[in-house]
Amino acid sequence: MLLFGVIVQIAIELHDIKEAATLRYVGKLERPSATLLSTSQNIFPRLRLGNSKAYIVSRKQSGQLLFKFFEDVALEIWVDNGQLKLSTKIRDKNGDIIAEIIANEWRMKQENNWDRNFNENSIEVKDSKGDVVLQVILHDDCIQFSAKMYSRKGDGLAIGSGIVTEKDFLLHSQGKLLTVAAANGPKEVTIGDTTGVFETRPTSPGLPLELKIDPIFKYPSNLHLGELLN
Repeated sequence: MLLFGVIVQIAIELHDIKEAATLRYVGKLERPSATLLSTSQNIFPRLRLGNSKAYIVSRKQSGQLLFKFFEDVALEIWVDNGQLKLSTKIRDKNGDIIAEIIANEWRMKQENNWDRNFNENSIEVKDSKGDVVLQVILHDDCIQFSAKMYSRKGDGLAIGSGIVTEKDFLLHSQGKLLTVAAANGPKEVTIGDTTGVFETRPTSPGLPLELKIDPIFKYPSNLHLGELLN
């Protein structure tokens, strides 16, 4: 296979983790005003992979691939007077910019059915097919992050969470699925667990990203601005 999903248990953290105090950007994310993620300022916070218990806690090692994609999409996340804000460039499979979000507001290259919704601590973007392609939720000590992104070259990367299935274990046994790092070893990941997920897609053959991100907001946003599903 030219491409494969990568289930990643980068840092399964329990509440009593001992190393948290020594990690940069770990701890309560300050409000009301703070830059949380910025490629230009070299700020990379602790990221929670979707709704899993897996985290990326440093730009070094596991964070390097993500940071490169964040540079290509010019991702910036900050809090302004208690409001979570985000700016980014949306790229297609060819690496072309098709839309931008600047401080939570759209800048469209052309008319389409994309939508975004947000409240004071969350923001989400849906594409023209209704699939969530970006979801950011601010917690006191981390950013919960899920996204489907394309680089300048058109390479695809999805990050989030998923349920471990029997198929995943079959692919792992065939060398097509890789558990990169689990706090207590790969055997700690069992069928039915929610785990952090990376999915990579090279420019060729240009297959779509398969990660599914469950929406948290109601749509369309012009009728349900800030309204959560649950």
